[in-house]
Amino acid sequence: MLDIPELDDFICRQLSRDELSQCARVSKKWHSIVVPYLWSDLSWLFSGLSRTNTMTFCRIVLEDYLAEQQRQKLLVDGNDMEQAPQPSYLSTLSKYGHFIRMLPALASLLDYLPSHVESGQDTAPTTEGLLRHLFKCCSPNVQVKYFRVYSRDLDLSTGDPMKTILDFSLPRLAYLFIQASFHVCGPFVSTLAELLNRCSTTLKKLELNIDISCSDVQDDPTEDEPRIWISLEELVLHRCIDTSNTKTFWSWLLRRCSSVKRLRVGGCVGVAQTLAEGMLAHMPNLSEITLGRSHPGTVSMADNAAAKLLAASRNGWKRVHLGPMVVFQKVLMDALTKHFSTIEVLDTRGCGGVSGNEVVQALSSCTNLHALLNTNSYPSRNHSATDAKVFIDLDSAGLLRPWKCEATLKELKVTIAGIPRFGLRNGAIEETYPGEGYEIQGRVYDRLARLTNLEILWLGEGVGAKAQCLEMSLESGLDKLSPLKKLKELNVACLDTRIGVKEVQWMIENWPRLRFIYGLGDHEDHGEALSWLQESHPGIKVLKYSW
Repeated sequence: MLDIPELDDFICRQLSRDELSQCARVSKKWHSIVVPYLWSDLSWLFSGLSRTNTMTFCRIVLEDYLAEQQRQKLLVDGNDMEQAPQPSYLSTLSKYGHFIRMLPALASLLDYLPSHVESGQDTAPTTEGLLRHLFKCCSPNVQVKYFRVYSRDLDLSTGDPMKTILDFSLPRLAYLFIQASFHVCGPFVSTLAELLNRCSTTLKKLELNIDISCSDVQDDPTEDEPRIWISLEELVLHRCIDTSNTKTFWSWLLRRCSSVKRLRVGGCVGVAQTLAEGMLAHMPNLSEITLGRSHPGTVSMADNAAAKLLAASRNGWKRVHLGPMVVFQKVLMDALTKHFSTIEVLDTRGCGGVSGNEVVQALSSCTNLHALLNTNSYPSRNHSATDAKVFIDLDSAGLLRPWKCEATLKELKVTIAGIPRFGLRNGAIEETYPGEGYEIQGRVYDRLARLTNLEILWLGEGVGAKAQCLEMSLESGLDKLSPLKKLKELNVACLDTRIGVKEVQWMIENWPRLRFIYGLGDHEDHGEALSWLQESHPGIKVLKYSW
């Protein structure tokens, strides 16, 4: 190492666990510098990737616990600890436990610690005792990376190991997930509020899957001044159902979320208006919203509910993600257009009903758009391709209409279809006059060529456009895309293209930053081009699919 603490710290934080382990074996000096970094983050322990490492850690906890009990026994017997025989070595946890600053999801400990406890003996340590001993050995500033709370955990009895874990974790949590259902009226709102109140300002991500399916709520959490989670950046509502009259829980929750920047709502019933009002009143830092992402137990989201949430932003959205469980209709588009001046990323993959007109409207109107993603990333779902004539977007004089994103767009994922292709059968469109297909393709290339800052261009994965796509041949006008000097990724997967050796050679010459091509090799005619590219430019990765 460099004997400069600041530089040693910078280097060690860049290294993986394997690299740190190798450094620790170089010398005693390197070992003393590196070991704190190996022990500081144990969040990987219960990932399921290494049962051996987990069992070893539990054995370390047990050994240190027994050693501590032996020392305490000597004190009880009246021995002077300074005169009592000292152990020949410090246990691993005694030496390194104080370096631990991040613990994993501790509920997993309950599956491992009991296997090290010998049952049937009066002196056998309890699981709760081992947990408390581990917590005592960690750094005073230790955090817990993740914790799951279910309905059954809201009323744990004293002495339950899970209660010990819950009491220790909540004030130190970085990421909390709660799944709870309340179908009988009772003081559940106050119970849930009391649990959340115990979370400290270290909380960074909160996920809720809450179902309040009762007509009357018997309690209302009261407070003098709401406690703000100042580190909370992401709020995820996988399922929010509330058929009660007051909706008190959601109002109480959102008052604490003024620091939240990202909101995800998988589905909601009876809560949209309350959420929208709370977002406008208490969440000024919101910049990203995801609506309709799929999740086990997700409920549907009505179009007007999605529109209400989309409209509830003080400063305009920068990133908008619309996924499954959301159907794109006029009310949603009306809400979206209000944010065209701020949107940087618009992701509608998996969202049903998005037409080419909406795609082009966003491309032509968003003044700071960096990415538009509308390919079929869910192969089992119906996906609406963008008609080529709509994508070309001509004005009344027959010229390309200027798009406001032409200077800002870096990533475009769109399925372009409706192109007549001569000589193809399955799904192909016949030309109404000779040369129509090449004429339309030429105008599409002209449109794409104006996006001079484009780095990622995905035209593929549109199964419905297989025989109606750009053929990507020089004869069809591919050379018009020479202005795309910054292009790094090209996707033509699942498309019936005509890319040969000369097309690949042209791409290499005109797109100097190209590093990934998806779908080259999907068609039997690609074989020669693929072989040439792999032999001549092995640094360019050719992948069949990107799903």
